[in-house]
Amino acid sequence: MSDLKEGEELFAAVNWWQNKSYMHPMTCGEHSDRSLEAFLCDGSQKVYLYCPVEGCKYSQTWIPDVVLKAYRKRPQSINGDAPPS
Repeated sequence: MSDLKEGEELFAAVNWWQNKSYMHPMTCGEHSDRSLEAFLCDGSQKVYLYCPVEGCKYSQTWIPDVVLKAYRKRPQSINGDAPPS
């Protein structure tokens, strides 16, 4: 297990999940063609997701448990993009 704080590890996990070609990214209900982007609040270590579409105010703080679980089980391949076994 990493010595990263939960917030930092969760932030890394969300970014990993959102950028893998074999994962369906978390999206906004209105703009499902765009992945939500993550923001880590330094003070609280809370991860926020927001829609990057200009004018959209959608955001969420809930992240499915599977994101962190998959990140912790991810293969340590050279390119890091191998699907989990």
